[in-house]
Amino acid sequence: LFAAPMDDVDMAVRLRAYPRAAHLLIPLAEHGDPEAQYRLAGFYRMGTGVPKDHKQAVRWLRKAAEKGYAKAEYNLGVMYENGWGVDPDHIMAQQWYALAAAQGYAMAQTKLQAFFTADKPRAEALVDVARKGEQNEVPALIVRGANIDGADAYGRTALMEAAEAGHDEVVRMLLRAGARPDLRDHYQDTALILAVREGHRGCVEQLLATGANVNRPDSNGNTPLLLAVIQDDADMAALLLKAKADVEARNARAWNALQYVRSRDNA
Repeated sequence: LFAAPMDDVDMAVRLRAYPRAAHLLIPLAEHGDPEAQYRLAGFYRMGTGVPKDHKQAVRWLRKAAEKGYAKAEYNLGVMYENGWGVDPDHIMAQQWYALAAAQGYAMAQTKLQAFFTADKPRAEALVDVARKGEQNEVPALIVRGANIDGADAYGRTALMEAAEAGHDEVVRMLLRAGARPDLRDHYQDTALILAVREGHRGCVEQLLATGANVNRPDSNGNTPLLLAVIQDDADMAALLLKAKADVEARNARAWNALQYVRSRDNA
């Protein structure tokens, strides 16, 4: 049997036959329909036609959000903001709001602005001093309550700025204070990507030692290893390979690190 069409779901909802609507949504959601996944999540969130289950709501929202469904991205942000079905995490909430906002989803844009306004003074101050490498100011701001992972208007955290600028000691301070190494800015760059791109070996070593994802790519699909190879930075490439970087990972051009090396050798 094929999954029921969404029209049947809509009819069941209009008739307030919510258990039937949920029953019809499940195969659609399991077949990967993001709208069905989003709507099924709503049923679990509210306990409509199914037992109320925030963890199931998060599960289905995540599946739809990972397909770029803006309503699901926004509502997954809501779940993270409120700690419904997941541990409360305002950074993750902001990231999902940002993805929905980038698609023009007005409610996400409003939420994102509210987050930015509330934490802006301390978060921006921490990002600014990290960028400048002001070692004495970083711990002082953290003690005063600055969000260690607070981001500026571009999604840049203090750790990202310090890593890009090559401020080894500031990177160490931030990591010891609990800064998360794998967050992305609005351009999908992580602290490790930024440090590799700028050739800051000391920062890269610290990030890897703290567990940064060595294979997380940038917006062009370039992993840290691919960036090091493209930039002909053999020492950086060796460091990343020691951390078990994937030599077979391919970027948006469908090239891997070995292909770049061969193309350079044949030039």
